[in-house]
Amino acid sequence: MKAEATTNQSLSPFPSSLLVVDDNSMNRIMLSRYTTKLGYRASVAENGRQALEKLLNEPFDLVLLDVQMPEMDGYQVLEQMKAHPRLREIPV
Repeated sequence: MKAEATTNQSLSPFPSSLLVVDDNSMNRIMLSRYTTKLGYRASVAENGRQALEKLLNEPFDLVLLDVQMPEMDGYQVLEQMKAHPRLREIPV
């Protein structure tokens, strides 16, 4: 008996939006392609400053955040997110 592949079936008619934040371009490409295939709408940022700019200007349901990045690391991004009333509830 063959196992059937399943796809992400969200209860919402719109795909969940997530932000992939990583300074490594291969990680960004791999994660954004994989999550898109699963039915998510993926955006990317290559550092913490870009991530915060996107988070303030676009709605996201989830953030996949690298810890070690130049300019602003993942811990600093998380600290800024938790201090902002609109961003603090987004899962990271």
